Amino acid sequence: MAWHVLWDYGYPTDFAVDSLAMRPEPSVHDNHVYSYKVDCEHKTLILHTVFRDKEAPEFTDIVFNNVLAHHFEHALPGNILFDVEEIDPALIIRDHAAVFEKSWQHGWPPVEYNGDLDVLIATMKE
Repeated sequence: MAWHVLWDYGYPTDFAVDSLAMRPEPSVHDNHVYSYKVDCEHKTLILHTVFRDKEAPEFTDIVFNNVLAHHFEHALPGNILFDVEEIDPALIIRDHAAVFEKSWQHGWPPVEYNGDLDVLIATMKE
């Protein structure tokens, strides 16, 4: 199972790979990411967000459990979420093939696939 985190403003997409389904959550469209936490030991990733367009700001944490790997590009102060969606891991792997084809040599993600994207996809679907 994979999650696609879409930043507003047309920045490249970022992703977190999660092996368990996420429960439906309230909308986080236009929420600002003010911080995030990655706990490698406990395999969690938390996006701390706030929706500022209300009289009282609305704070929402987006929690990903059993995270195998994550990769953020252009994570800057003021990033705004467009959406978080569940997608087939093959889409992320194919869309970011260049990253995965090189990163296996450094043990990322921590899966034995020797650069073979089909093996990585099959492993992610298990």
